[in-house]
Amino acid sequence: MRLTWRLRIWHDLPYRAAAAHGAPGSSIDPAISRLVKQTEDLLNQAKEADDAVGTIEAGKLFELVTPLSWAVDRFGDSEAATRRQVEVATAGLLT
Repeated sequence: MRLTWRLRIWHDLPYRAAAAHGAPGSSIDPAISRLVKQTEDLLNQAKEADDAVGTIEAGKLFELVTPLSWAVDRFGDSEAATRRQVEVATAGLLT
């Protein structure tokens, strides 16, 4: 949820993050790689606590969160609404 909420701050950041994800030559690839790594760390913690499905991968979760942050920005949602959107989008992934 926090990543979705934070990425929406700069209007084109979710688009730039999506473009840089998997593009090693991108100028923001180092930052995006760190975000994916942090996502992986948090996801692994959730898996260890049986709070996440074992088959979900951090990169795929990041790919889900990125467009959600764009939607949050475009629809002017609050932090509480963002939490609900993330819960709906990740239903079946997180327990």
